[in-house]
Amino acid sequence: MYYLRKLDCFFSTRNFIVNLCSSMCLFGVFTFILSHLVLVIIYEDLQMPLSNLIFSKHNRIGDPVVSS
Repeated sequence: MYYLRKLDCFFSTRNFIVNLCSSMCLFGVFTFILSHLVLVIIYEDLQMPLSNLIFSKHNRIGDPVVSS
């Protein structure tokens, strides 16, 4: 009976860890999708190539990027 109780405790702990990992995975997927949506909204709003948005750190967003 004692070992059965220990086994039950172990399985409940493992279940908690599995639930924690799955919820963290879902949270990661959710934030990944949300960040991509925000990036797409910024891209659609600015109507400029994404490389200009990434590589022109010295320019303010909205200023035309002059490529030489």
